[in-house]
Amino acid sequence: MLRVLGRTAVFFGPRRKWTFRASLSSVGTSSGVGGTVSQEEVEKFGREADDWWALDGPALPLHAMNDLRVPLIRNALLGYNLDHTGRLPSPDVFPLAGRSILDVGCGVGILCEPLARLGAEVTGLEPAEQSIKVAKEHASHDPLLTDRLDYKCMSVEEYIRSPDEKKELDLVVASEVIEHVSNPPLFVENVTKLVKPGGMCLFTTLNRTQLSYLVAIVMAEYVLNWITRGTHDWHMFVSPQELVDMLCDNGMSTSFVRGMAFNPVTKRFSWTDNTYVNYALLATKPSL
Repeated sequence: MLRVLGRTAVFFGPRRKWTFRASLSSVGTSSGVGGTVSQEEVEKFGREADDWWALDGPALPLHAMNDLRVPLIRNALLGYNLDHTGRLPSPDVFPLAGRSILDVGCGVGILCEPLARLGAEVTGLEPAEQSIKVAKEHASHDPLLTDRLDYKCMSVEEYIRSPDEKKELDLVVASEVIEHVSNPPLFVENVTKLVKPGGMCLFTTLNRTQLSYLVAIVMAEYVLNWITRGTHDWHMFVSPQELVDMLCDNGMSTSFVRGMAFNPVTKRFSWTDNTYVNYALLATKPSL
């Protein structure tokens, strides 16, 4: 059972060991032995990449989620109230200048761009070549992004193995990604390896509940057609407890868990204590 007490999440209940469905063992990975990238998922999202910057297209929920994701990241890195979504009193035009952010599974850069515009040094990782192509083309129209935003067509495993990439970052983001990987525990382990001491990682994903099946799959994919049918597999959703356990196994301390409620009328997200469908989780690596 999960309770959210202000900015602190308290968890109760027995430890659950993560198990994989047999079908996942046959899914190819683009990152070799021990990889977490499902080639089937990469190809699926790559086919839709050209439409992802359309505000009313298949990535509508991701655009709407920026209203929560961007302020949360900003506030976490600056030490402000994590629930605050409005403007900050700081006069800084680029409040995240000097901060390093890695966006794992960045797609076409829907989250990368606004973070770079806040001054952060942002790197987006995406194994789908078409998505990276679209991301680079879109970013090329904003000269502010030239020196702050870099895209790389690679998995997180390939990034870790590369001797030329920065390995200790202020924040590593995996937003709407873990529910699409072939090995969630290994994916979390790899994400946390890239967080510097005192740094943070942010996950947003879908809980595995009856309500999430109804809302995220039946309604969003088949009734309202907000997102492409077949985008999600309910069996791959990850509960907050499971994600906290994976992070704990890798020395991370979870400090923030909140639900994200989508309003079908306004098509906007807002914070909620209900984590039965979408939720965000922030964890910190202890300082040395």
